[in-house]
Amino acid sequence: MIVKIDGAALNITTLEDTIKTQLGGLTLLYHSKSFNGPLFRDLRNGIRETGGLNNEFGPGLYTTPNLRKSLEYLGRINNTRTGFTYVFAWQNTAQFRIKYLEGEDWTKEVRGNVADEKCGAEMHDPYDENTDFWVGDMTGNYKAIEGCAQPIIHMPKVLQYVAKNREAYNHLAANLVAILVFE
Repeated sequence: MIVKIDGAALNITTLEDTIKTQLGGLTLLYHSKSFNGPLFRDLRNGIRETGGLNNEFGPGLYTTPNLRKSLEYLGRINNTRTGFTYVFAWQNTAQFRIKYLEGEDWTKEVRGNVADEKCGAEMHDPYDENTDFWVGDMTGNYKAIEGCAQPIIHMPKVLQYVAKNREAYNHLAANLVAILVFE
């Protein structure tokens, strides 16, 4: 299902209610992008990694169950939101290896991916061969972490689900239930 939305007249609460009515009962994950051609590339070549090495959980396809947070990644032209949002159903995941990052593990992972050696961060290989998805909180101070600050959790808490390999990307693509197009 592809839904066109007037980005200038966007009411997020109404949009959330509409999505819940149409897709009720499903746990949904959102991934938003500005318009710069990737929608058509993704549809032609397959959904894939978008986050780089210095993202909070390293490379991967970042999603969140928080629609409001996802919409922050849309573009803006003259105060009109533009871009698109993939809506995925988070279901049938029993066969996947999911790593839940909390506490010190979360702090080390975020710091190791965002900060660099000058900060004394423990650098590591962000590709984990033993997991398909990483789940954990978003940071509330990304820019400060780049400047060597300790990571803090975004408040209110916002989870992110990160697909880490081709099997995980394909699973999300197979569970794509809608594309919201904002113009």
